Amino acid sequence: MSKRRKEAEVIVFEEPKFKKRKSEKEFCRGADVSQLFSSGPPPSRDGASSKPQRQQAEELDFKATLREVQKYAVSSLSGTSKRRREEEQVLALGGKPAKTEKMPYPLYMKRVKAQKKKERRERRDCLLAGMPIPKKGERHQKRGKGRWKESTRSIKPHVGTNTRDGLILSHREISRVKKSSAPRKHS
Repeated sequence: MSKRRKEAEVIVFEEPKFKKRKSEKEFCRGADVSQLFSSGPPPSRDGASSKPQRQQAEELDFKATLREVQKYAVSSLSGTSKRRREEEQVLALGGKPAKTEKMPYPLYMKRVKAQKKKERRERRDCLLAGMPIPKKGERHQKRGKGRWKESTRSIKPHVGTNTRDGLILSHREISRVKKSSAPRKHS
């Protein structure tokens, strides 16, 4: 018995190409952040520009002034709103979104309780107003998240003997496995 050595495999790593995410929120009275930071329309294939050069120059100047106005607007904001705007700007330029903030567990639980209290109040108001109550659907969501058992039938681990080469089964064990996995007829 001669043991063969596995030949070395060459694995080439290629970085995945990320698509730029568009910001969902709008900034500056309806102007999209990604549009403010885009470098302009792509040039046409035949070399001729679709707009006159003067109009393109005016458009670029307008975009530059919009960027400056946005910078000043962001600097006047405070706290979370400033962080959100800066995050949108990073996303528009093709960066990665920030990770979720870490917080102490008691603070998180207070936040969750406040949210549940708000939902209960809204449900009560809907009942008093005679409006239909929206269904939560949490039960169905929780089922998919937790542990589950695979529905596929496989050979039980106590059947046969396990060796380095695989599972060794006798004829009797094979027939028993076939009988247990055969579809049952309903009468």
